[in-house]
Amino acid sequence: NAYLLRSIQGQIPGLNITMADGKPSRSASINIRANTQSIGAGGSALCLIDGVEGDLTAMNPEDVESISVLKDASSTAVYGARGAFGVVLVTTKSARKDKISVDYSGSVSIISETVRPKYETDSQTWYDNYMTAYVGYSHHLPTGINNFFPWTQSWEDEYKKRMNDPDRSYLEWELDASGKYQYYGRNTDWYDLFYKKSTTAHQHNIRISGGGKTSSFIASARYYEQDGIYRVGDERYKQYNVRAKGSVRIRPWLRLNNNMDFTVVDYHQPMLYYSNQLVPRMVEHSGQPVSLITNPDGTWTYAAVLNGYAGFAEGTSYQQEDKFTLKDKLGVEIDLVKDVLKVSGDLSYLFSRNTRERVTNMYTGYTGPESTITVNESQGSTLQNVRYDMNYVSSNIYAEYTPKLGDDHSLKLLGGWNLEKKKYRTLTVKREGLTVPSKPSFGLMDGVTSDPTVGGYDWSYVGAFFRANYGYKGRYLACLLYTSDAADD
Repeated sequence: NAYLLRSIQGQIPGLNITMADGKPSRSASINIRANTQSIGAGGSALCLIDGVEGDLTAMNPEDVESISVLKDASSTAVYGARGAFGVVLVTTKSARKDKISVDYSGSVSIISETVRPKYETDSQTWYDNYMTAYVGYSHHLPTGINNFFPWTQSWEDEYKKRMNDPDRSYLEWELDASGKYQYYGRNTDWYDLFYKKSTTAHQHNIRISGGGKTSSFIASARYYEQDGIYRVGDERYKQYNVRAKGSVRIRPWLRLNNNMDFTVVDYHQPMLYYSNQLVPRMVEHSGQPVSLITNPDGTWTYAAVLNGYAGFAEGTSYQQEDKFTLKDKLGVEIDLVKDVLKVSGDLSYLFSRNTRERVTNMYTGYTGPESTITVNESQGSTLQNVRYDMNYVSSNIYAEYTPKLGDDHSLKLLGGWNLEKKKYRTLTVKREGLTVPSKPSFGLMDGVTSDPTVGGYDWSYVGAFFRANYGYKGRYLACLLYTSDAADD
């Protein structure tokens, strides 16, 4: 599976992974021991990748060596308050020593929908059901099928005559005396026009590793691309993952290691032109099987404009997301007394920038050869840019003491200090009035500019921890834990 969280969903007891939908960019809710809440009063589990907080959504599954879940208080205590709701530990693959190896893997996937809503697409059945429901509820005949498709008795008579024509020689439209189109569509399946039943994806992985007595390295890269679920419009998702991990022993008692990875995501998806509406909602409102997509002269019908199909097809209302994440961890290990006393320290830095551009345009539907209605005219065309920046720094220093107490006794003491700091900022800029729909730019707009919206937060965290493990003859075990935390929001 191209997604790590989907690969482990349902595979680890007590670990609940919930996803809102199947979007490739969708993050997940990770909870431990309960359906909607983690340990205690609720909250998300702390996810650590090689000891550093990270996003499992965008991680390359091919980089993973092992995954473990810490559920009980004794196991998570060493992580302080941040581990109060459980901890998910992900360890990435290490280098193969004594030789250099190159590995490649690739795959092509077919992704199918699991549930498809059942819409009535037979025009005659849909219309009969509509009239039964409407008259049964309102106790009078309608004046319109909805707020843009007028209904008259003469329209119904003509519609039934055309539906009952055994040769089906009739046109699906005509012009009335006022020069307006009258539609007599047959079985227009709007949901099928919007959505595919399946889509495809492919990924390519390459990994190079090697090492000797004093040094080792491993580097991996992945390219993943998934086609969209929309039959109309340009939807595409691309993701690039790169990881480089190395270790070198400078002295018999001194080792340096570094672990760097970055992720680039490029996600383009069509969107409805107003109010962030969803396609199924608009199909229910204005996607009746008696309506048509285009008029006889090739212009859009009002139905196609209103339910968003025209905007998808023209490709000028969309959302573009670009995400860049860089993470690096530098560590040092000092053996003060070989196999007895070791001091370790690390410094990690994480930078993430996520930009989102939303473009909405106006579209014109024709209710007659000379009659137009522009949808979204009151709201206008807009361009919105949103930027999310995150900087995260963490540092750990700890010592491990494992004295030699003979065959019957074992003792391990661990103590250390931890510091974390996070800065998160958002910036939103929006303007109306695109002068060139196909070239969205704040410099090519003539409308109102909204005041920029800024947001964000800062927090820092410092903690000290101590753990003592004692064992007698491998059968009797005792554990003592102590943590002290302080936070500043």
